[in-house]
Formats: sequence, C-alpha cells, structure tokens
Amino acid sequence: MSIWTTGGCGAILQHMSHWPLRREDISRPAYRSLAQGIAAAIDAGSLRPGQRLPPHRDLAWQLGVSVQTVSRAYEELIRADLISGEVGRGSFVKSGPRETIEVPWFRAPTDRPPIDLSMMTPVRLPQIRQAWADTMVRLSDRLPDPAMLSFRPRQTMSLYGGMAAAWLARCGMVVPAQRILITNGTTPAMFVALMTVAQPGDIVATEAATCHTLRPAAQALHLRLRGIPGDDRGMDPDALIAAARASGGRMRAVFLLPSGGGPHARIIDRDRREALAQAATAAGLMILESDPTGPMPPRRPPALSSFAPDRSFYFTGLSKCLSPGL
Repeated sequence: MSIWTTGGCGAILQHMSHWPLRREDISRPAYRSLAQGIAAAIDAGSLRPGQRLPPHRDLAWQLGVSVQTVSRAYEELIRADLISGEVGRGSFVKSGPRETIEVPWFRAPTDRPPIDLSMMTPVRLPQIRQAWADTMVRLSDRLPDPAMLSFRPRQTMSLYGGMAAAWLARCGMVVPAQRILITNGTTPAMFVALMTVAQPGDIVATEAATCHTLRPAAQALHLRLRGIPGDDRGMDPDALIAAARASGGRMRAVFLLPSGGGPHARIIDRDRREALAQAATAAGLMILESDPTGPMPPRRPPALSSFAPDRSFYFTGLSKCLSPGL
C-alpha cells in the first residue's frame, strides 16, 4: 500500500507501468495522462533513479503530442518531486516509486494559516530566546581548543559514551558504549542507518503514515519507500513478508516508529513488536527503529530492536524529551 499525496498528477493508472510509453497509453488531458504514465513507470521500477528522460521534442514525436504537452507533464512531475530538470543536461528520474504519505497539514476551521503538526518545537517566548543566547555566549567562552581545531571530536565517546549507554538502558536497550554512535540528533542517525543498509534504488518498507523526515532522507539517498498495510496495533507482519517477497530482493530494511513517535502517536504492544522482529528476520530485512521520545512513555514494552539486536539500528535522542518541558 503506497499513498501519494503530492502535486497535481492525481491517482496513478496502474496499467501504465511500462516504459517506454505508447501512443495508445495517452488519453485526455494528455499532459496529465503522460505524467501519470511516467510516475507509474517510476513506481514499477521501469524507470530507475538517475535515468534520463527523453528530450521534450523527441517524446512529443514518439507519442504524437505537442511539445507543450510534454513540458507541462514534466513540470507536474518536477512539482511532485519525482524528476529533476537540469539546464543543459535534460530531465532525470529523481526518486523511486510513490512515497509513503507524509504528515499532513491540518487547516483550522477559520481563515488562519495552516497549523503544522509535523514538528515538535519549544514555545517561542522572549525569555527563552534570551536564555538560549546567554547559553551560547557561555559555551563560546569555555570552548576547548580540540572542539575548534581537531579533525574529529576525539573525546566525545570517552566523555559521553557512558551517559549514552545509561540513557539507552532507560529506553530498554542495554548495549556497551562500543556499539553506540553519537550523532547530532535522530535525523542524522536515520541517514547513517539508511546509508548503511541500502543502496540507491533499494526499497525501505514503512508504515503508510510515518516520520516526516523519512521521505526527504530517502529521496536524498535515491531510495524507494513502500507503505505496508496495518491495523490499530501497527504494521501487519504478514504484509511485510509478502511485500519483501514481491520486491524481488530489492527491499532491504523496514523503518518503524513503535513507541508513539509517529503521526498516530501509537505505542505498539509487545506481541506485535516481537512478531514484526520475526517477520523482518524471516524476510532478511534490517530493522530501523526510531524512538525519539525515549523513556518518556510509561510502562512501554521492550524496544522492538531488543527482539532482533543483531539486525537492528535503534536511534533515540533528547530533543523530543526536552521540548515539551521547554
């Protein structure tokens, strides 16, 4: 199950998943039909990330449409972030198939601007801003030379590795400091995990509504996202196995938010976590578990990664724990 919400290309016509397109594939309005056909070909893998699309004039001649029709179709696909137009080089497939749905914008029943619920940010009061400014000044006065001049922060793990291990233990993950990588937040941790487990063109499974930073991260790394059906308890393990088998070996990992960090704020129960870990193991998938709220949810089940520690990347942080208090 994939949900595509971007731009004006509308619903993808599943029967037009081949490439190149034929004249009989085009219906009115021609620009929209052409955009749908190219998007469906990307979704099916017939068009691969980085592949160059035909020049406007050549494709117009092949399909019997005007150059303006091709230009408008390409513009629709650029707005949908499926292709990129590079001056002097042409148009290229930018992303994989239709992405998992992003966190939506909710409009209040008034004429006020939209309310963005995709980000957790502190309340912006003048005294908070002044406190941050004062803190930055104090930090700059105490900044040690290695922090400014060293090629890498050599003392990071020696100073903070134990603290990180203690924090992870509160999250239910007891691991030695040697297995911990400190990053500048959960999003960089997600990038590291994605780059480790997948190559451009590979597929990462996720829930149909997931972390809003996953889609741009996948696009930047030229990875494809595949939404997996689920129920009130979370992702369906059987559907995950079926999708992995249907991918022809291109699905490499599954990204999960089991502890209330996703748009549904849903905490997956212990049995479903264990079943998902078993399903990922059976399908040969790596598990990417994002747990931005850490130990905050009371009486939370064990981390999903604890059921398959040898094939899991678990990342958490402090910002989602501190922001509500701030």
